[in-house]
Amino acid sequence: MKAIVYLLCLTAAPVFSASAEPERFEAKLENVDVTPGQFAAELVFALPDAGREAIAYAGMTVPLKLAGYPFLQLQVAGDDGTEVAVAGTTPNAGHGVATFSLTDVFNQRQPRGALKFRITQAPGSPGTVEADPKSRAVLRLVAGSAPGQDLEKLLAPVWASDQVVDEPILPVARAGGAAETTLLFEPDGDVVVRDGALGRTYQPGVDYEIEGRKLKLLPGSSIPFLTEAELQPSGKGPGVVETHDGGFLLGAEVLDKQSVVSYRRAAPWDGPVPPASVGKLAATKRKLAAGEPLKIVLLGDSISFGAAASRSKPPYLPGWGELLVRGLRARTSSPVTLVNPSRGGGNSAWGLKMLDSVVVPEKPDLCLIAFGMNDANGTSAENFRANIKRMIDEVAAANPDTEFVLVAPMPRNEKWRPLQPMDGYADALKSLESDKIAVADVWSVARHLRRDKGAHELTDNINHPNDFVVRVYAQVVLALLGFGS
Repeated sequence: MKAIVYLLCLTAAPVFSASAEPERFEAKLENVDVTPGQFAAELVFALPDAGREAIAYAGMTVPLKLAGYPFLQLQVAGDDGTEVAVAGTTPNAGHGVATFSLTDVFNQRQPRGALKFRITQAPGSPGTVEADPKSRAVLRLVAGSAPGQDLEKLLAPVWASDQVVDEPILPVARAGGAAETTLLFEPDGDVVVRDGALGRTYQPGVDYEIEGRKLKLLPGSSIPFLTEAELQPSGKGPGVVETHDGGFLLGAEVLDKQSVVSYRRAAPWDGPVPPASVGKLAATKRKLAAGEPLKIVLLGDSISFGAAASRSKPPYLPGWGELLVRGLRARTSSPVTLVNPSRGGGNSAWGLKMLDSVVVPEKPDLCLIAFGMNDANGTSAENFRANIKRMIDEVAAANPDTEFVLVAPMPRNEKWRPLQPMDGYADALKSLESDKIAVADVWSVARHLRRDKGAHELTDNINHPNDFVVRVYAQVVLALLGFGS
């Protein structure tokens, strides 16, 4: 199979290789039970008997007719014949498809031959599911290693490491001048500039030049850029979103235009440093230190689902929850598992509806609550705090040993929507802290990054983080758990 080779870091880089096209497998939905609230179906994929050393990406899509927001669990037969839950998803009804992330499953289990899955609706989860007997589920595999597996570099905290790894850039040409952008730091030594997929390296003196912290494109450069008119068009068009003040912005198309820069920084980090949660989350830290099993439930919105992370295309970085779990496994001997019922459009009011059917039955050791981006469309800081507190209280009433991490999200693009009221959410969450509750303050770190970088370089230019900020989410939570340096 043809392979593409990518260079991952400045020196002594591990090789990133992945198949150019994903392998595609199909399976019929069998033994379907469409009893309202009790949907179940079986899938069997015929995989080649030859094993794969690594999987850069594995994902399954299942066409379904959905109403409400049912939580669907995916099970596979364990070594002893019992079914083991390996993935979960809360699909949006309007999409008509359930998507399961299976990269972790394939890399841990190395399945081959007949692979049998069972999909079930979590009892009591709000919504109904139906399946067209003619529809077929699709499993896609990309064989090879991926940058998302080089955790040592990708999870090194942006505030602590002297190596800047894959800082995103998207130069802008203003008033007829050369397209340019500002780096987070002045580089000290060699610089590597690549496309966002990490497949092409751009050449200094041909594609760009750097003076201090300014990176400027040269005439004829192959590096993508935008003009001011493209970034902020005068009217509607493909990929354009309307702003709160009647203007327009180029939206998620910026993700495919972003390039990345890696270098050693010349100056120290001068922004907020996320602290370890001293005196907090003692049970979680003890389990990790002792190598005991740790179950994490992540309840949040599309950011926690993994929207805008590259996931299914190079460089195949997963959502921050899965990235966090990979990081914990690499740093400890604990068998860490993740249940993630997060969904696009979810807010804290929706999260309250998912507790009894999804969160409480899982009996999590650690519950990550990550809302705020959609609450910002009209929920005051006081009401946001009240909703989060109610979530904590209800989960703790059923599972007194559960500990909590409350995630203060990154800011949205203030050119798209005002920062109020979400600029008060971090403080609202911090007022809830206790020995069992800690706040992951992504807000403060991301705000500092935005001091010099535009939203079009750190996000989808609206309200979802790109791979770099996805990594920051995981880094901040790791710091809370004592892995912040």
